[in-house]
Amino acid sequence: MSRIGIIGDNSLEYIETLIDIWNDGDCAVLFDKNIPHAKAVEMIREAGVQKCFVDDRIFKRWNLSNEEKGYIVPYQLHTSHSALLTENIYNKFQINYSSSEAVILYSSGTTGAAKGIILSHFAINANADAIIEYMNLTSKDCIYLAKPLYHSSTLTGELLVALKTRTKLVVSPVIVPPRFILNQICTYKASILCLSPYLLELLVQGYYKNKSNFDISSLKKIYVSGSVLYNSLREMARRTFQNVDIFNVYGLSEAGPRVSAQRDGCCNSNSVGKPVNGVKVIIVREDGKVANEGEYGIVHISTPCVYNGYISGITKNKTLYKDWLNTGDIGFWDEFGELHIVGRCDDIITINSHKIFPSDIETVISNSFDINACVVSKTTKNGREFLCCVYEGAVFSYNEFVEKIKDKLLPYEIPQYFVQCNNLPRNANGKISREAVTKLIIEQIHN
Repeated sequence: MSRIGIIGDNSLEYIETLIDIWNDGDCAVLFDKNIPHAKAVEMIREAGVQKCFVDDRIFKRWNLSNEEKGYIVPYQLHTSHSALLTENIYNKFQINYSSSEAVILYSSGTTGAAKGIILSHFAINANADAIIEYMNLTSKDCIYLAKPLYHSSTLTGELLVALKTRTKLVVSPVIVPPRFILNQICTYKASILCLSPYLLELLVQGYYKNKSNFDISSLKKIYVSGSVLYNSLREMARRTFQNVDIFNVYGLSEAGPRVSAQRDGCCNSNSVGKPVNGVKVIIVREDGKVANEGEYGIVHISTPCVYNGYISGITKNKTLYKDWLNTGDIGFWDEFGELHIVGRCDDIITINSHKIFPSDIETVISNSFDINACVVSKTTKNGREFLCCVYEGAVFSYNEFVEKIKDKLLPYEIPQYFVQCNNLPRNANGKISREAVTKLIIEQIHN
């Protein structure tokens, strides 16, 4: 078995290349298409990639050395527009439940270096089966790909789901304006979208401004994942897409990726639903004891779709419960037995011995004001530590913020600074970069 890389935008040719790699008994290593040439070469070597297929538009921009030309080769794109998955591609795909390496994906988190995550054929195929079970697809359904195929949620939760059920799939470029996506929904009569909260926000804004131009009556379900969906955006999306069910789902690449999902008849709040088939979830306190209902703790999971490891061989989060996977996420169970994710362990702030969960404060602020998004972080000035909130949206005074949130937060949870910006810094996948926000805070507070 060899490791073969792919770098490119969503396309039929990308999917054919991926399936050919699998059919040859090799492992596909999927890289972000926005990766710079030098960084791509470094990661190709780190992953032990023998050959890397690169979208010819990207290939032409790279100034390859003679050595690199020996293992980096272009693949031709015949169209740069949207297209339905072809019968030939459905027929090429072979279901595989073996334990051999199928794919290496790179994490897209908000902190730290990307990790090469190894998943087996069994992991991604069994996880796709669990997703198929709750999606309740029909012969009339059509899935529109709005996210990159080098994301685990897109690869397993959309591409594999479509291939295994022969559901119609619209393959489309991903860096496009909302009106393009809305037009494609109309053209192909797409019924299912899988989005990040950021993409959902853009789509809501695009449709709200020009709803008379788009007939999206075919759209029935939107699945949201990637980061926390604030109540305010959820309700705005529901009002905008009145006949569309909006479901939260949760997972991580190391789990194949799907862990839990809302579905028809579930759920009662803005949770991430209940565990999918074959997955068990435990909330564990820092002392290793299982948390009670409503009590915050670290999410641990047991799944047959667990990853094979990282290419670096380094495991970041030590398990606190048996040998279950420590996700590094903070969560809790509500009274309905539904899972809630409130943030990352890495994001917890400690000031004057108080443990502070930024996501709780961000949720209160976002739900109390007409703002697009916000980030709460710690800053230091004159030797003292403070909370600061950076937000997108209209300008509000400090007193306006405090007046609305003082009865919803503890005194030490109320930020001492509020900084307005037009656009919060995000990475290529639309996730807010907390590291970049911290730099922004330092510039604003100290200048």
